[in-house]
Amino acid sequence: MRALRRRLDSKTYADIVRRWDAFLAQPPAGDVAATNASRPIIAVVRKRLRRRCRSVVHLGTQLPAEADDQQLHALRIACKKLRYVLELFGSLFPGKKTTILVKHLRTLQDNLGRGHDLFVQQEALRHFATTLSQPGQQTHSSLQAIDSLMHRLEEEKQTVSQAFPALFAAFAARIGRGAEPYG
Repeated sequence: MRALRRRLDSKTYADIVRRWDAFLAQPPAGDVAATNASRPIIAVVRKRLRRRCRSVVHLGTQLPAEADDQQLHALRIACKKLRYVLELFGSLFPGKKTTILVKHLRTLQDNLGRGHDLFVQQEALRHFATTLSQPGQQTHSSLQAIDSLMHRLEEEKQTVSQAFPALFAAFAARIGRGAEPYG
């Protein structure tokens, strides 16, 4: 506690506070980002949410029936960005609609995240199998174990993939006309 008190009473700290106050007292420079400074935050957030929702719905509806891991990961990232905005500014949109939308989004993200985790695990096992397959390695049983794990991961990945369409449809239905909590 004494060390903290000494730091707060130091000239260095006083100088930091003085410079910070001076910085905050300055008018903003002609920054492009300042163009939205006079707009109400709710208007800026609504626009951002519409854009993020459209992006997620577009990515999800454009996925082929056998979407690859890269496409699903791109959708997962888009969902994550949307959820950040919703959770950060959710208090601007109180009510059940926002809560339900976040719940559907979280479930969708969990599904996409699980699928991505399985993909990463499979890639690691492929790498191990390649490493173990080098000449001079006595690894038949290890390769059999990896093959068995790969098979099990693929089965689980199929289960996750089969659940995706219903989860995405439930989320997209929340975004449908009139369901936007931010509208």
